[in-house]
Amino acid sequence: MFIQKLKTFLNISKKKQPELIQWFKEALEWVETYEKIKDYKNVILAIRELILKHKSLLNYNEELIKKLYVLESSNVEEVSRKAWEKIKKVRDLSTELSSRLTLLEKRLAVNEEKNKAETEKYKKERQEKEYKIQVKEIKTLLKNKEYSKALSLWKKIAFDFPNKKEAIILLTEVQNAYNKSKIVQEKDSKKAKKVDKILSDIWVDLSVKEKNKWLLASIREKYREQREKTQSKNEKLKRLRTLSELDKLLVNSWTISDIDGEKIDDNFFNVINTWLTKDIQWFELQWFDIFWKIIGKDKIIWDTFWFNKVDNSKVVFYIWDATGHWVQSWFVVAVLSKLFFDHSKKVKVFKDLFLKLNNELKEKIKWRMFVTSIFFEWDSIKNTLSSIWAGHIPIFIYRKEQNKVEKVIAWWLALWVRLINNVSSIKVKDIELNDWDVALIYTDWILETKDITWNMYWINRFEESFLKAVTNFTNPKKIQEQILKEANDFKWNQSFDDDVTLIVFVRDKNKDLISNKAELEKILQESNVKKTNMQIKNTTKQEVIDKIKKEKYDRELKIRLQRLDRLHKVWEYIKLKQDVLIYYKEWFVHDKMKYYLEKAIWNEQRVIAKKQEDKLQKKYQVLVDLYKKWEYNIVIKEAIDVIFKNWKI
Repeated sequence: MFIQKLKTFLNISKKKQPELIQWFKEALEWVETYEKIKDYKNVILAIRELILKHKSLLNYNEELIKKLYVLESSNVEEVSRKAWEKIKKVRDLSTELSSRLTLLEKRLAVNEEKNKAETEKYKKERQEKEYKIQVKEIKTLLKNKEYSKALSLWKKIAFDFPNKKEAIILLTEVQNAYNKSKIVQEKDSKKAKKVDKILSDIWVDLSVKEKNKWLLASIREKYREQREKTQSKNEKLKRLRTLSELDKLLVNSWTISDIDGEKIDDNFFNVINTWLTKDIQWFELQWFDIFWKIIGKDKIIWDTFWFNKVDNSKVVFYIWDATGHWVQSWFVVAVLSKLFFDHSKKVKVFKDLFLKLNNELKEKIKWRMFVTSIFFEWDSIKNTLSSIWAGHIPIFIYRKEQNKVEKVIAWWLALWVRLINNVSSIKVKDIELNDWDVALIYTDWILETKDITWNMYWINRFEESFLKAVTNFTNPKKIQEQILKEANDFKWNQSFDDDVTLIVFVRDKNKDLISNKAELEKILQESNVKKTNMQIKNTTKQEVIDKIKKEKYDRELKIRLQRLDRLHKVWEYIKLKQDVLIYYKEWFVHDKMKYYLEKAIWNEQRVIAKKQEDKLQKKYQVLVDLYKKWEYNIVIKEAIDVIFKNWKI
């Protein structure tokens, strides 16, 4: 029995070594794979794991050899011989493990260097990207003539990117623009003072001037409203110009099943594409922060959306997705968009509009085709988002107070499936949205996207991604970008197989118009402001808050400038420099502050130079005394030391 156990112990099977070699080869193959895709972090972790395993095996072999030496000294010749053979094998294995360990340590050092280089490269690229974004923002501010903001942002760039030569060139451009604007303002100010003096000299009531200011403000407001109306009118005319062309295409049978390459008109695709929208940059809802966009697979799209402002308190909009692909689906979506454009101007009742669109589409489209859709009507008076589903997927509502996501389930049949005979069969669902609640509307392909192993993204993962995004961000564009980033990471940045549409609404009560003085007083009380003459006509809460913040900023900036002026007058340059730097960090920026800072730095340099001169003068006097005492060696050494340190005596 003992001999059998001993044999089992000594035969630490011959199969183990090939298995060990095979295991090591497989591990190295994975390491090489990660090296090829430059995933150095995982490479380093894997190599460290291999090093740890090799060291553990070496320690185990050392302990095993000690035990085998005990058996090798046995009086039983067979036991002693087998123990010695095993010792040789274990030593050979340890030698191989040691050589592997050396190679792994070298490989680890190489990959750590590569990882460091890759990290530095990524850091430089990110910094370059940030620099370009900030430069672009400065140029936008210059274009909008916001010179003080541009100058302030440049100071941040100069601090973040001190080695950029372009930043100095940009500073000159910003400073020149700021100086020019300041000169213009000074001229206007002098002109205004001159006018005030003339009016005062001839005993004219200065309140007339204030009335003229209100008159100018009202003219500007009317001009802005007229510009918005013109923009809306131009958009409408742009679509109306294509109505006749689209009607010509549809006049015979409302079908394109018989159109081949020879029969298609040159403008056919342009006409249809006019009725499809991928992005609306200028659209705004008074009560929401909103961002909507279609990520199209190619030039032909099957998703689209549009809107119509019914009156000052109601907006109707939709999102829909046609089944199938290519020209027929494209055509159906264009037809439906045209019908919405026609009827939304005339039909004011939400249910009637839905019925009209469904039935006309059913009558006009003869082949088998249906469109999943959601229609929305926002009523600012009721504070509700009303919806009518047509076979669309669920939408997500994030409730800020409860910090949870609600899934609103779709119902009803898709558009075109059947004629609706009775408007009462159409049910409207109201979705109440409180402050900072977020609604997410989307088309189905983001759920059906697959990773490289053909696993679907699906609704649960999408819901988790949405919750993560709304927890971290309140800006709808940032929320949309975060959701898309999660989806792209899942599918390894492969392209979507179909259109993906995301619409994000963030309810913001600060964008509501102030309806009465009680609301204004509440805002003023919350902001700890005593004010009685603030105008509230066509003014939102956010505009009032921004105005209060600006007045507070101007007031605090004035106080700080007065303090700096006092320090400058009493020559407190050290304190002056400290305060200017503190105010810059607090984002208080003014042209005078730069002047005070230059004065303080100049004085600081002057004091340092004066101290240096005094020190050198004392040193010189000591050397003269030593020279008179014939201490030439000491004088030479000290003089050379002074020259090398100060370059002068």
